[in-house]
Amino acid sequence: MSTVQYHQTWLVDFFHSFPHIDLTFQYTNSTFDPERPTYREALIFFAALPVLWCLISLLLFSCYYVVQCCKDKPKKRRKTGCLKVFIGVMVTLGCAALAFGFYGNEETHDGVDDLADSLADTNQTLQNAKHTLTVLDRLADQISKRGVQALENVTDTIGNQTVSHSIHNLIQSIIDKSAEFRTDIKVLQNDTGGFDLHVIKQEIDLIEFYRWLATLILNTVFVFLNLLFLIGIAKSSKCVLVTAAVGSLCCLIFMWGASGFYIGVSMATGDLCSDPDLFVRRTVSGTVKKDVLQAYLTCTDNTKPFTESIVKANEAVAQATSALNKTVALAKPYNISNKIRKPVAYLRQELKYVVSNLTALNDVVNCEHIHNNYVKSVNGICDKAMIGLAFMCLMSLIVGLTVTFAIAFASRTWPHFGKRRGYYPVDDTDPFLPRPPPYESYGTMRSYEREGGNSVPSLSRRSVGSEQGSRPFWIEDTTAKSVNEESGATLNLPMGESPPPAYHPGRYSSMQQYNNLAPHPGAMQGSSET
Repeated sequence: MSTVQYHQTWLVDFFHSFPHIDLTFQYTNSTFDPERPTYREALIFFAALPVLWCLISLLLFSCYYVVQCCKDKPKKRRKTGCLKVFIGVMVTLGCAALAFGFYGNEETHDGVDDLADSLADTNQTLQNAKHTLTVLDRLADQISKRGVQALENVTDTIGNQTVSHSIHNLIQSIIDKSAEFRTDIKVLQNDTGGFDLHVIKQEIDLIEFYRWLATLILNTVFVFLNLLFLIGIAKSSKCVLVTAAVGSLCCLIFMWGASGFYIGVSMATGDLCSDPDLFVRRTVSGTVKKDVLQAYLTCTDNTKPFTESIVKANEAVAQATSALNKTVALAKPYNISNKIRKPVAYLRQELKYVVSNLTALNDVVNCEHIHNNYVKSVNGICDKAMIGLAFMCLMSLIVGLTVTFAIAFASRTWPHFGKRRGYYPVDDTDPFLPRPPPYESYGTMRSYEREGGNSVPSLSRRSVGSEQGSRPFWIEDTTAKSVNEESGATLNLPMGESPPPAYHPGRYSSMQQYNNLAPHPGAMQGSSET
């Protein structure tokens, strides 16, 4: 006999060793019993701890942001390199934890699928056994009534009373053995129970699908938020960083809630896997006999649980067949072979069907197949699913902490990010573009009026520069100097350097403002005539 056995893992011992404390802070029994109120309270106690930490974190964040809103904006921007590095480290750790979370989610899903498949296979085995038992019961009824009654009607025509009495005794033996065989079939029907595992399998599939989908969506959302954190610190974008922090703050309660959920489920799974046989016995108590259930759970003896009943049924069928053969032999000398051929052939065919169905039933209800399915389901929950739950507990705790720290340090970082000004393409050779200080008034009427001259020295410079062809107008030469000396004007230019390009982004909000400050040709001509 080739059977597999369940071996308890260290993760089961780890989660089972958690102190089980109810809501009154009293220790309770750690045996898996969802019907017991104190046991449910012990699971809720540990599941509520991450949620409580989340609420405290949100309260602290609210107080912190209220204080920040009341404070003045920093006048001097600080360097944010260290803050960016710390946020990047937290986000990287969070992404690594989310990778383990994806793996744990799939591993848990595979373990639950093993449980569902084992339930479906076991349910199919039980249904096949019930169908075979129904067929055997119908065959026994037909043999006792239809077949034996037809044979008895034929043998009544025999004139020899002694032979007729012997044949009637054999026919009665066939009836008795059929009744005995039918009794054994009824025992098998009662021992197999009347519960249906298909409903349980459907409920498990539905719950597991929504759990797997919700975890997948939650992990994907946090991957996206972590990417927003990385983009925000890489581009020094205040808008992206604020969006990531606000989104993470809103989703943080779901992550801490998932952490509490998986801690509670892991504890319950550890308690269940510490003694799964006890839970199964309690669940099917009153539906299946204890000795039958024990035979399937352990499968240490391949003659149990139904082999004895099946052997008795086979013996009854063999004795009925022997009685039928003796009846045919006794009736042969009385020339009634043609009359009894049809009922005898019917009875032999029915007895043959009974033997084949009993053989099939023995293969179906053998403890090896159902026991292997049971061990497969236990290994799926207590090995695969247990590993996945442990990964998701660890993932949810790490992601919750890293995101909390990332939000806290992001709020210290974005106030030091400045607003970005857009770049507008301009022609740098345009002489009417604004200039950066200290050249913003160079070449304008404001420069001339401030210097108190009667002519426009800046135009003299520009006219000289324009006469020199491609030579820039701000290059000094003797002609320009003589013109300036004659006009009596003095320009206060920095010594030892050339003026920078005329374009200075952000100096003027529009060209209209610049045109209002620039000299007009008519005004320049009038001043020169005077």
